[in-house]
Amino acid sequence: MDLRQLLLLKELFLWTLPVWIVGTFVFNTYVLMEAFQFRALWNGSGFSPFSVWNDRDMRLPFVGIVVYWFLLLNAGGSISYCWYLSCFHAKRFLMPSRSIAPPPRTVMQVDPFTAARPPSNFPRICLDGGRPNRCDHRGDCLNALAWRGDRMYHCRHGYNRCLPVFDHYCYWLWTPVYLNTIKPYCLFMPLIFLYQLFCLVALCWTMSSPHVRGLSRWFIPLIVVSASLTALLAVNMIMFQWNMIVIQNRVGKERGREWRWRMAIRDIEGRLMEDEPEDNPYSLGSWRANAQEVLGKWHQMPFWFWQPARVHQYADHWNLDCDTTISPAYMIRANSLRNVGLNHLPPLPPLTPLPPPPPRGLMRRRHNASSLV
Repeated sequence: MDLRQLLLLKELFLWTLPVWIVGTFVFNTYVLMEAFQFRALWNGSGFSPFSVWNDRDMRLPFVGIVVYWFLLLNAGGSISYCWYLSCFHAKRFLMPSRSIAPPPRTVMQVDPFTAARPPSNFPRICLDGGRPNRCDHRGDCLNALAWRGDRMYHCRHGYNRCLPVFDHYCYWLWTPVYLNTIKPYCLFMPLIFLYQLFCLVALCWTMSSPHVRGLSRWFIPLIVVSASLTALLAVNMIMFQWNMIVIQNRVGKERGREWRWRMAIRDIEGRLMEDEPEDNPYSLGSWRANAQEVLGKWHQMPFWFWQPARVHQYADHWNLDCDTTISPAYMIRANSLRNVGLNHLPPLPPLTPLPPPPPRGLMRRRHNASSLV
């Protein structure tokens, strides 16, 4: 078998993985529910929720059923939410307020094509209401002729448009990982890990009972599938994706070796000053702050359907002078650069003197006349 055939088998495996995940959900549910039922009803007595806490042999299966459905609904719900957003939001995404473009921000990201302009043309980009960020896929991108917000990158694979905070297209799960799907995508990893781990422990526990020996032929392949999928997700997805997307707040192209941060700072006259910081200007300084930015506040983090504030405020918030949250440390740097630019401005013309105030008698007569009305 040559390399081309191996790559073809790999592609087929990746494209069939979501079907495998859904099939695992169905297969685990069938086997575990049957195993818990045999465990709870081995003595032939009927199941009653009022007497479940009186018998230990019924209490443990009942708790196992509750925990299983909790993990199944959350793991299945998070990935289903990603599929919903990829079909009904990502494929229709356009920048907000296309009829009235939001004004240029004080601090904006610069794409490499705009940064390659002559130095004399770069400061004038914002004077006509433009933005220093355009897509380099001008032939097939639907956002190529429109302005593009910060951290927007091109997504192919049937989308052919720029998506905000775009990381990559996940072949494993058939979904683009971008601003709206980052939270359910990141929460799906530990949820599916806990789900598979619980299935593995529950099956081993039920196999220890002499009352469910008739189901043992289903347990061996299910244990192998659960263990392999759990190890795969733990090593390849949780450790890498969470470290980059959640802890460091870096996505997609921002992790490349040749990546350079290019920012534009708008001065008081509306002209742009280019800056190339060494550190990530969108990293908030600590892993706790980045986690709250990506997953929401602490009380919002466990809920995959509760989006963080940056999802609703991206590029459409008139009270914020940025498309997405920028590091306070970089804002201090940007303000210092603006102050340096202000020191080189030409002196302002002298102010015209104010007219002299009216006589006091006129003010008294106007006050008396108005009091008679």
